[in-house]
Amino acid sequence: MVYGKERFKSLEEGRTYLFRKVLMEKEVMKVTKKTIFSKTRETEVSKDLELQAQMLVYNQSPVCSITKIQSFDEITSVSVEGTVTEITSVEQVKLKRKRTKEKRIRFQLTDKTGSVWITLWRKDMEQLRETSVGDFVKVINVKTSWYHETVYLNSTDFTSICK
Repeated sequence: MVYGKERFKSLEEGRTYLFRKVLMEKEVMKVTKKTIFSKTRETEVSKDLELQAQMLVYNQSPVCSITKIQSFDEITSVSVEGTVTEITSVEQVKLKRKRTKEKRIRFQLTDKTGSVWITLWRKDMEQLRETSVGDFVKVINVKTSWYHETVYLNSTDFTSICK
């Protein structure tokens, strides 16, 4: 968003700029009279760095296909979307590391490339309350986990589910 006609006229669509002193409100960068900007050359950026930048800008990990997450290392933050094909009942699970029992619920998400099991822990289970088999959802900020050469996704403190 650009405030003031004189600032708007000097920006060209499709060009690359370096900005300083901008206002950020949620997902909107606001250019004001105090903003300093200059044209720059386009920069080649690796896919990994591009993913990290998207996480910073959008405050979430980028949406990936289920096939793509199978190429990621353990504990990689991702977001996925697809159709809920199965939901388990709530289970009480004994955790080895903490020697405590925690509640969890698991559901299977399917997209056009495959399917994956997602585990929601503790407070994150509430987000699945209004979700049914057949619903299309976006699951934001989950972490990859590998077990017997199969990838699973686990909720984090920043996980959210959107219908």
